[in-house]
Amino acid sequence: YTMATVTLCPPRTVTLSPNFAAVRPRPIELNHGSVASSAGEVNQNKQLAARARPARSARKKRNLGPGCGMLDWIRLCRSGKDLTGIGGAQIFVTEEELEKHSTPEDGWTVIRGKVYNITPYFKFHPGGKEELMKALGKDCTDLFDEAHNWVRAETMLAKCLVGTYKPRRTSRSNSSSSSLSVLTKSLSLTLESDEIRAESHDAEPVDEPDGTQQNSPGGPMKVPFSPVTECQDGSKPEEGSQAASNISLPVMRLRRPSDCNRPNVRMDWSQSVESVIISLVVHSKLHYELKSSDFVLDIHNNKKLEGTLFIRDWCYEVCIELSRPVESSRVEVVTNNKMKIHLRKQTDETEWESIGIYQQSNGQMDIKGRRVSRFHKTTVDSIQDVSHDTKLYTLQLPSTAHLVVPTGHHVTVRHGEVERSYTPVLPLTATQCNEEVKSLRFMIKLYEHGVMSKYLSSLCIGDSVWVSDPEGSFDVSRLLRSREIALIAAGTGFTPMAKIICDINKLNENDSLNRTTKLVFANKTESDILWKDELSAAQNVEVTHVLSKAESSWTGLRGRVSDSLLKKVLPQVPHHAEKDRLLVCVCGPSPFTESVSNMLLDLNYHEDCIHLFS
Repeated sequence: YTMATVTLCPPRTVTLSPNFAAVRPRPIELNHGSVASSAGEVNQNKQLAARARPARSARKKRNLGPGCGMLDWIRLCRSGKDLTGIGGAQIFVTEEELEKHSTPEDGWTVIRGKVYNITPYFKFHPGGKEELMKALGKDCTDLFDEAHNWVRAETMLAKCLVGTYKPRRTSRSNSSSSSLSVLTKSLSLTLESDEIRAESHDAEPVDEPDGTQQNSPGGPMKVPFSPVTECQDGSKPEEGSQAASNISLPVMRLRRPSDCNRPNVRMDWSQSVESVIISLVVHSKLHYELKSSDFVLDIHNNKKLEGTLFIRDWCYEVCIELSRPVESSRVEVVTNNKMKIHLRKQTDETEWESIGIYQQSNGQMDIKGRRVSRFHKTTVDSIQDVSHDTKLYTLQLPSTAHLVVPTGHHVTVRHGEVERSYTPVLPLTATQCNEEVKSLRFMIKLYEHGVMSKYLSSLCIGDSVWVSDPEGSFDVSRLLRSREIALIAAGTGFTPMAKIICDINKLNENDSLNRTTKLVFANKTESDILWKDELSAAQNVEVTHVLSKAESSWTGLRGRVSDSLLKKVLPQVPHHAEKDRLLVCVCGPSPFTESVSNMLLDLNYHEDCIHLFS
């Protein structure tokens, strides 16, 4: 037998400061001969090897007893009870207000910028009451991600959402302990061997094959390790002091396991006589096709550019103080992973020496759930009557803005501290479906005593309305895979269906799959039916109207949506292997959506075929 020696030791560590000092354990040598001399030696070697491995702490779970499982929590969320504790209307929560709710009987917490009332969840938490007590009255985002960053809190605690968190803004003090640093805060640092790699915006120009010159803000820069020679205040550290012998680095956020699919984005810029062009190239391990709706842009005062590129669960920030004002913007998807933002110059003959000043948040990549949504200023362009209590509002975007809401997604309209979510619609005719203009259309039902309804009723042409970034979970690619689409809507729950019908018509024009669409539309009276004439004229859509309080002249179906009606109207339940052929979308008031979803499951429709709009 050949003698072999295996040496187990951890990677070489770098001492950053006394607090991070680590002692390297002695290498453990395991000698493998023909056969171990005795069982005692083998056990001793195993014990030594086990010491070299860091111990993993087991996740503690509690036996919660009957009625406290996850299914019980889902039933509670669907029961219609108010789990927010404030009546359901979302509010803005300051840091002072958050601290007031720090008891199990009245406990709020913050996860990724959203405030939740977690009091109803106490008895359902697998980790027990003690773990939730750590999150009361404060922002627990880091604590939540450390324990279970794979859990979508936005979905699990959706019914407990109180509102948006507005933390207190505090200025950073220039203390002596934080004054020692090698690089500025704007540099993104990663350790690589004995060097620090920093991403700088000051990179050499890159010559393109066509002869145009592009400036890359992502050029690498390497800085070797060296002792601190000067403090930020200009003073010299004393010889032999700890500051002179250790390197003080900015705090770095460690990557979590979920960061393995984090995309990389390269940004360049070039210019022509008429415009300045910003190019974004995405490199990702997972296949992703860029769409125009993935980028949201605002240019304040025609100079301050703020844009966000959404890539699955990630968002990339583009923030630049432009060197000169621009007139308009246009977003172009060049390839599956490349996008161009065209900024029209106000003066064609002017050649820009630089694109401007990169802001501190430029180039930052973060989890989408952590980002606080931006609001965009729009102008009321037209107001039209759709029914006796519903109006169609057309909002115009500025010429420098870009905001395309994906199919099945919504935006939030803000008035003071009141916010409501609305889904944009498109006309059902094929020609108007293909229009791409800088406007948003909302079909909104107005209530007599509604706070937001009173505000919307008072709007006039030319008034300003603030809308948020798009939000939603609907996957448009589902329409590509489906052959049969069933839409079940009640009242203004028809709004997301309108855009889905448009998308299906576009897909049928571009391929030969001939998708079939069926719409079950529930309303109270015939006068409540939205876009009745447009639906009658729409192509490739089979519409079934159901009225709960129909007049005597009504010749269609009466009553409410039932399982017998769904079984008669909807496509047959597909085989499990062909479940992607069918897509069923449901939208309406919460009791309607819950009732229909239960009927579909009772009829053996697979849950992967069903999408519920909330």
